[in-house]
Amino acid sequence: MPSLRNAYPVSRAYKRNLTILISSPNVSVKYHSDVPGQSLWQVRGTKKLYVYPASKPFISQPALEKLILGQLRETDMPYEPWYDDYAEVHMLEAGKMLHWPLNGPHRVVNENMLNVSFTTEHWTDELRKHYAVNYANGFMRGRTGFNKLSQQTTGLSYYAKPRAGRNGKIQPAQPAKKEGLHRRLPGRPQNA
Repeated sequence: MPSLRNAYPVSRAYKRNLTILISSPNVSVKYHSDVPGQSLWQVRGTKKLYVYPASKPFISQPALEKLILGQLRETDMPYEPWYDDYAEVHMLEAGKMLHWPLNGPHRVVNENMLNVSFTTEHWTDELRKHYAVNYANGFMRGRTGFNKLSQQTTGLSYYAKPRAGRNGKIQPAQPAKKEGLHRRLPGRPQNA
């Protein structure tokens, strides 16, 4: 489907994942942020989704870096009740879906009914660049104490960051692309 891929950039995604969620009435999911691109698809029931701006004070650069480095669990992000004043609130009913900005904090509250939904997550080259920059920033912040680190995904500062990670003998656990990913099996020639 080359024409579909050109028309819809998300079709250029790789390392896609789908998770089915079956949840009880009135259950809630704590305030959190996800690292890859995310969407929520509602199959049965109704839930209220609060989506917050992907900026300070709702998510700080150091918190995002710690999340990416695995030093902060996604549901351990700081939350204040007044954040709700700035949230976009969406009622998700069966047949509806929602996608929100990369790393956008959000929380979910089920209505008084059984809910069935699924999440999809994905990576694109652009999302991978953001991941690499935030990983390198977190690594450098922890080692150097620098506080003002660029999150740009172009230019000299961007291209220097992967080198900084290599020089520090640490590589980000970047998601692998599905296309072109080959693993050599023991006892088999490399081109097999």
